[in-house]
Amino acid sequence: MKNKLNKSIHDKAPFGYAYHKIILDDLNRPIDYEFIDVNPQFELITGLKASAIIGKSICNIMPGIRKENFDWITYYGEIALNGGSGDLEQYSEQLKKWYKVQVSSPEKLYFVTYFVDITSQKILLDSAQQFLMNSNENINYQKLCEDLQIISGALAVSFNLFNENSVDFTTVGISGINETLRKISSFIGFEIVGKQWKHDSGRAEKIKEKSITKFSKLDELAGNTIPLKIISILENTFGIGEVYLVKIQKKEQILGDFTLYFRKGNTLKNEKQVDLYAHMVGMLIDQNRISHSLRISEAKSSAILRTLPDMLFIQNSEGVYLDFYLPENTVKFDPPKVFIGQRMENVLPENIIRDLIPIIDKAIQTREIQHYNYSLEMPDKRHYFEARIMSFVKDIFMNIVRDVTNQKEVEIALKIKNEQLIKSDLEKDLFLSILAHDLKNPFNALLGLTELLSANIRKYDIEKIERFMFQIQNTVKNTHYLLEDLLIWAQTQMGKITFKQEELVLHDICNDSITSSKLNAQYKEITISHYIDKEIRVWADAYMIKTIMRNLISNAIKFTKPGGNIDIRAEKSGKKIIISVSDNGIGLATSKLKELFDIAIPQSTPGTAKESGTGLGLFICKEFVEKHDGTIWAESEEGIGSCFKFSLPENKS
Repeated sequence: MKNKLNKSIHDKAPFGYAYHKIILDDLNRPIDYEFIDVNPQFELITGLKASAIIGKSICNIMPGIRKENFDWITYYGEIALNGGSGDLEQYSEQLKKWYKVQVSSPEKLYFVTYFVDITSQKILLDSAQQFLMNSNENINYQKLCEDLQIISGALAVSFNLFNENSVDFTTVGISGINETLRKISSFIGFEIVGKQWKHDSGRAEKIKEKSITKFSKLDELAGNTIPLKIISILENTFGIGEVYLVKIQKKEQILGDFTLYFRKGNTLKNEKQVDLYAHMVGMLIDQNRISHSLRISEAKSSAILRTLPDMLFIQNSEGVYLDFYLPENTVKFDPPKVFIGQRMENVLPENIIRDLIPIIDKAIQTREIQHYNYSLEMPDKRHYFEARIMSFVKDIFMNIVRDVTNQKEVEIALKIKNEQLIKSDLEKDLFLSILAHDLKNPFNALLGLTELLSANIRKYDIEKIERFMFQIQNTVKNTHYLLEDLLIWAQTQMGKITFKQEELVLHDICNDSITSSKLNAQYKEITISHYIDKEIRVWADAYMIKTIMRNLISNAIKFTKPGGNIDIRAEKSGKKIIISVSDNGIGLATSKLKELFDIAIPQSTPGTAKESGTGLGLFICKEFVEKHDGTIWAESEEGIGSCFKFSLPENKS
């Protein structure tokens, strides 16, 4: 009965499982191992079918395993012979994948392995680090295609980089079928990589609504761009079936897109991770363009400074203009004859005269160059000037004036671009920090639970095994919510979240949100109650409001002790509905309240059950509430609890 139970648990497990026997030589040294049992997830993440490996040794299945840098047989053999357990992250050169592996020995000569495929996570983490270090350098589009090919499981991946008009584009990278493409390029009449494509309105219309668009055949995507005869050749040569286009954009501007080609019968996997990777690439391209624009602006500014001519005014100590010279192509003043004999008071505004008089006096007295910056409203626009005042003859001074309007405008533009770059850096660093650190924690927790389960599975009764499976399920669900929050935030920053307001029954929205959080609340024996009248309506986007409610309820559960209470209420205030989510948890210091919604100060306080978090959910809540012209705030007292409130419009304004 217990063996059947173990078999059932392993067959339903979300991780790979395999049971082995070590094979020894005459000197009792490990030389091979045999497969005794595997579960369906093991087949899925390794590509090795149970029918082809059960009863066979690893050296028969993968003869090249002995040539790998890591000695799998010796590592497993030590545990099978001596007992104990092991935990490692290792790349399989034979399977071309990264795995998180836990191994233990239930009895001598036998060992159990649990596998999790972490290839896509490794690529995301490595890419995050590379993007941080090389964001201002030339982008390796070929490497981007190769990485996404591994994450998605595609036969091939190509990348199109759009011009800044977001219309025309160029294929700048392709992976998976490069060699064959080179062989048939002469037949199809052009090289794919480097090919410039004109705007295809049909293609643009098909992909405008979604970040990832699926096409059942290649001609549905490229039928207006590539002749159908060539498409047929490509499909038959490579056995192409489904095609996916992954769009990369910032707000309404399309930066580029990936095209994913799959063999017939295969389909896209890891869709959320594909979307996250595309968002990372979008951030890289955007920052690269901003940096490039800054370099160009700086070069232009330097050129302007070298070529700007100066204007010359000769005046006496009374400020009377004695002579006047304007180089060609400078700002147009009145003719010199109008200035000659005029006092400064009749030419310049009073505020400038007030500043200039002491500066002129000092220049005459000290014979040292004095500087003064000012601006004048001219017929075309406001102009900015730099003046150098010097006295070379008694009671006579020279005023050398340079029109620095272009430089000033460039400085203003540079300042704006620099602020954009700082904001982009801040968002990127937060995103990659969450990706590089917080995404790993749930996997470590999951693997820790499975290690305990594998080591003691023959000792635990069914109730204890069920508790472990409950914790595993809860960890997987929380990891799903973290990925979902990352994707929502990424889509928000790139302007890809659709905003559609409608009249909603708040009571129903609240019920749905409580249901989605029920598992976490039950785990901590927390009671969630809501007191929202069924008649209360709000004018809002359903998806955004559910996301806000889910995040606030999850936050309350996190910081409420087991056995605590969470109350959800709503009341009318003018033309707004104020919704509150309150708890009797640990509360917050007053000094912390102002930082909660500040993207520059990520929140990572552990919960009452040591739950981890990023604070990203509160940023999402703030963005979504402000999208509704609402406000979100928090009230809290340490040791008493917290209350998060936000406002929504009651009716369509």
